[in-house]
Amino acid sequence: MKEKTCCFTGHREISILKLPALKTKLKKQIEELIDHGYEIFVAGGAIGFDTLAANAVLKLREKYPHIKLHLVLPCENQDKYWTDSQKADYARILENSDSHEYVSRSYTRYCMFQRNRKMVDLSSRVVAYYDGDGKGGTAMTVKYAEQKQISVINLYGVSFG
Repeated sequence: MKEKTCCFTGHREISILKLPALKTKLKKQIEELIDHGYEIFVAGGAIGFDTLAANAVLKLREKYPHIKLHLVLPCENQDKYWTDSQKADYARILENSDSHEYVSRSYTRYCMFQRNRKMVDLSSRVVAYYDGDGKGGTAMTVKYAEQKQISVINLYGVSFG
């Protein structure tokens, strides 16, 4: 199934000014992947681009009922310090996902890193929202995908690697 699986990685903070265009680009990209036979979409459940991507897949599932949303989550309590609104969105995504797994029962120093690698390991394509700064989890995930020779589509509009 890996050849028909795509994961998402991206920044937690997205400018409100860029949000409408990003939503449109993301929807179009997912539909293009569906047209190329992709059926399983993997998200990590984080605030920001992960949530945006998961919501886009859930919305597109109405039009393409054969697609699946699989969540690879870092730990069971990752939303512990989130706002009530963020927690509610996360709970709705989790409830409506087709499947989910945790890389750790509780938070560890490495659970986010392990989550990111697991998502890439399950996938043959990565859709990213990456500004190219070279720091943080998104940068590490993109670099890992490139090392594994997995194609990365960057919706940020920045070339890298």
